[in-house]
Amino acid sequence: MRRVNPGEEQGAIAVMVALLLVPMLGFGALVIDVGALVQERRELQNGADAAAFAVAEDCAGGVSCGPYLVTADEYVDLNATDADSDVFEVCGSASDLPGCSEPPALPAGATGYVRVVDTTREASSGSDQITFTLAQALGFDGATVQMSATVAWGAPASATTTPLTISMCEFDEATDPDGDGVRTFAEGPPFSVDPIVSYFHNVTSGHGDEPCVGPAGQDTPGGFGWLDSGGDCEADSEADGTYSADTGNDVPSGCDPADWLYTTVLVPVYDEVVDPGTNASYHIVGYAAYYIVGYKFPAQRDGLYSFCTGGDSCLVGYFTDYVTSADEFGGPNMGAVAVKLIG
Repeated sequence: MRRVNPGEEQGAIAVMVALLLVPMLGFGALVIDVGALVQERRELQNGADAAAFAVAEDCAGGVSCGPYLVTADEYVDLNATDADSDVFEVCGSASDLPGCSEPPALPAGATGYVRVVDTTREASSGSDQITFTLAQALGFDGATVQMSATVAWGAPASATTTPLTISMCEFDEATDPDGDGVRTFAEGPPFSVDPIVSYFHNVTSGHGDEPCVGPAGQDTPGGFGWLDSGGDCEADSEADGTYSADTGNDVPSGCDPADWLYTTVLVPVYDEVVDPGTNASYHIVGYAAYYIVGYKFPAQRDGLYSFCTGGDSCLVGYFTDYVTSADEFGGPNMGAVAVKLIG
């Protein structure tokens, strides 16, 4: 039986350690450095998504996209652990954005888009690479990651809203009083002009010669009404669809109008009341944005309700520009614009 020399045993262990060192480093690199890459991709994707939404909201909601590079840089940095990432590109279809070399296929009804591409930057060194820890021993110094997001916008074709609906007549009187097809929307808050006052359905008592008030039974009344919300204060609708009415004068069950005061709400706009009476329904044209500053209902009133006259229920507010979210585009442009991530 051969005895093993202690020195020989130590030499064998050293050889085994040397042989195992490479795969051990490989596994370590897989866990640590690849994990860092995955985290970097996640942060950059979140940053690209947030930046694309922010720039798209500026482009869709105004006459220009504003300082879009500053906006994009702010949002990609906010989503980085070290608060530092690079904006590689901002492009899109808006007039003040550079065009994209590969424009996306837009969903039906979309009217514009923006794409943001962000990339790695390490705050400590300013490098455009993630510095690897263990993988350097295998000859890999680091890696650069780029991620992108594309957001489209257009008028919403469907929405889940409060059950409030306002007539096309009121919308036209507020945004296109001359009837020349050129709409203007109130700018604010704060607003520099008096609000519009809308009364429930087609009542006529106590508030003079309102242009959108018609006789009982008229199928195109002015004012506002309520959609049937089933008691949860939410109504689903689509542009060019007809939906059951809640014909009561009171605020629908489950709603607290105080939640709407001094906020912008997305409202369906109707142009016809089908079968006026207890089985009434509204034909919805599209969606507008309404900033509510007051209301008066049978048992509730708040805000600037002094603009109302007589004993009828009324709403006080402004039609304005508004950017929201939606699943589908394609409704008419009525001031409310939806944004949606498409890539």
